[in-house]
Amino acid sequence: MQVSPATEQRRARPGGWWQEAAVARRAAVAATVLCILLACFAFVQFGTPHLADNDGYYHMRMAALMRSEGLRVEFPWLPLTILKPGAFYDHHMLFHAYLALFVGDRTPEQMLAGAKLASIIMPALAGLAIWWLLAAQGVPGAALWAIGTCAISDAFLYRMSMPRAQAASLLLLVLALHWLLRRRYALLLPLGFVYVWLYNAFPLLILLASIAVVATFATERRLEWRALAYPLAGIALGIVINPYFPENIVFI
Repeated sequence: MQVSPATEQRRARPGGWWQEAAVARRAAVAATVLCILLACFAFVQFGTPHLADNDGYYHMRMAALMRSEGLRVEFPWLPLTILKPGAFYDHHMLFHAYLALFVGDRTPEQMLAGAKLASIIMPALAGLAIWWLLAAQGVPGAALWAIGTCAISDAFLYRMSMPRAQAASLLLLVLALHWLLRRRYALLLPLGFVYVWLYNAFPLLILLASIAVVATFATERRLEWRALAYPLAGIALGIVINPYFPENIVFI
């Protein structure tokens, strides 16, 4: 019986088909975890015809405005606050850009449905990132632990189901922790840049990186300065290369 060249190549590679099978299993686990998380957050999200939080209606409308006005939206409605014209800074800018993919400029009902869909996908991706982090560290039952985040508390589900940037912030922090543990520090530069554009909780990335530096020094007596330098550089670039610069500095 003749054997195909592809089969011969796989046989010539020691453990090649085992590696392919492992990748396939990993992809299947990832897909399963993602589907379960999507179902969980969809159950919570569609438990009410409304959004999970009043602020969500503001974010939904800002996303719709961004589709017509671009990244820098004019905001004249709060003239007696720190968000007055001339000083306004959209500190959820990248999140609004993400939300704009779903809400569009359609009817209020369609915008609401789009905001709900966006609020299902983002926390599910954050949960998937938790699985990825745990699996990469060899934690037994990583998939169950990731799915188990849905049972942390009703407050956690509530916060993650809001059409706000908390779930996206958690996603970036989990990615940052993964790359810190893998010592892939260069990836923290673009992540720091994205975090600034996404949400004003980006100082949490500095805190996380600082903890990594201290932990490395305490356990290995080595100053891993790159773990902090790269995210700081990314954050600095995100602040300066910004549609709202220099108003964003005053706001921060």
